[in-house]
Amino acid sequence: MTSIAVRPMTVDDLTLVSKLERLFPSEGDRGWLPEDARQFEDALPQLQQVGVDLVIADYDGAAVGFGMIAPRNDQLGIDRASLSRVLTHVAVLPEYRKRGVGSRLLDDLSSRAKRSGAALLFAHIPASLRALYEDAGWTVTAPEAGIAWIEEPSMQLWTDMSAKGMNAGPRRKLSLLRHDDADGDTEYPCMAYKVLNDRKINTLFAFPGGQVPSPLRAYRLLASLCIQRPETFVGLPPDVSQQVEPFVRELAGDQALMDLKRARR
Repeated sequence: MTSIAVRPMTVDDLTLVSKLERLFPSEGDRGWLPEDARQFEDALPQLQQVGVDLVIADYDGAAVGFGMIAPRNDQLGIDRASLSRVLTHVAVLPEYRKRGVGSRLLDDLSSRAKRSGAALLFAHIPASLRALYEDAGWTVTAPEAGIAWIEEPSMQLWTDMSAKGMNAGPRRKLSLLRHDDADGDTEYPCMAYKVLNDRKINTLFAFPGGQVPSPLRAYRLLASLCIQRPETFVGLPPDVSQQVEPFVRELAGDQALMDLKRARR
């Protein structure tokens, strides 16, 4: 009987991972992989410390696939406050594709992300892999569409903003609208995501393709969503609703904003 097992990557797997990186370059940073065993051994504790998880898939005892999840990055650098994680790599040797190895890697990495406390896992993928991700329980956006979401408030976000000299206001938990942008100019135009804990993720929605998903644009789109579905506004954390209110007024007028605020009472 065929056996597929997923395990942590070791220094002995460097040759396989290097080969897979050459065959299937990742959408993200291609310079992450250490060049030799000593560099990898030195780098591994640092990678693990910031939340990077590296795994290998064995097919009947032979190493044939590789996967990696990492924290998302934002304007502050590594977003330690975020409850989301990014699936940056899933690759399988060509002769072992369509044997369930990719699906097993997706399932294992989703479980690892959830155990680490992540509430959302997302990836940039080629359109050709839509079926693989959807069969594994992921949602895949249309090409070039980004996603935005609100997470459970975090004190860590306030700490990180203050450390960077940014105005975080009074010391309190903060909840911000986060977003990640699809890149239609690459070979990875679609976004795939999987909600791992729906109690900690609020109001996840996709950006229409071709629009610039800047923070202001994200709030304007969320305001439009609230106007169309007032129950969305009712469920927003206070920090986010305060940012959305000016855009509701801009798009629909004072009366519409008053109606939404009244619905929250």
